Amino acid sequence: MIAKLRNMRVHKRLSTAFIIVSIIGSVASVLGVLVLFILSNNYDYAMKYYGFSQGDIGKAMTVLTETRSCVRGAIGYDNIDEVNKLVTNYNEKKEAFYTYMEDVKKSMVTAEGKASYEA
Repeated sequence: MIAKLRNMRVHKRLSTAFIIVSIIGSVASVLGVLVLFILSNNYDYAMKYYGFSQGDIGKAMTVLTETRSCVRGAIGYDNIDEVNKLVTNYNEKKEAFYTYMEDVKKSMVTAEGKASYEA
């Protein structure tokens, strides 16, 4: 009788421990998914509104440096075909820069940023 009573207590304790561990694991997994979702949104926000190379500002800066390279090449080359190719490339990059800057302008919120853009 005592052995049977001990087995019932052990069974109850094991069942309770299993339920508690399952609940803790479930809560931890839900919190983990929630944290990943928040970090993903923050990453997207940072890419869009800050000057990382993958963001709008970074793309505009990259295209701007490419236009500078085209101008320097057009000035330095003697071959007219190369110069014409660089002028065409310059015009394409210039249009892309204006497109990216329109995206950047939409995200400007401070008066200082807008004043700097206008200058």
